[in-house]
Amino acid sequence: MTDIEAYVNKVRESLKRNYPELDVARIDLKEITDSTGDPSLDVTVILHSRPEKLDPMKDWRVMDQFRTWLITHEDDDRFPYFRLLTEDEERDLLKEHEGEWAGPLRGVVAAWEFRRGFVDAVGDLA
Repeated sequence: MTDIEAYVNKVRESLKRNYPELDVARIDLKEITDSTGDPSLDVTVILHSRPEKLDPMKDWRVMDQFRTWLITHEDDDRFPYFRLLTEDEERDLLKEHEGEWAGPLRGVVAAWEFRRGFVDAVGDLA
């Protein structure tokens, strides 16, 4: 198991224990360098659906509380940046921006697949 897979598993288990109302579809995690040059983690939690009592404008509170818990309970110096999206919100973002994001690929490859707003895979050359 890689470092990233282990961290994703820790995040999934911690969310399940601390926020059981969240129906997590998947967790995308990427190692990044933040604006200060420090190693960080970009974590996107994709939910099957948003619990009624979780207002989209309050997501940051849940993720901030979770980040604080994770930092104090895990031995990892990387600061985690969290985003919380539903599958529908993720799909809407892709629908809205796919043309812009895939523009340079048109005519070069026959197909592409996005993950977290970036091209993750491409098909055969066009």
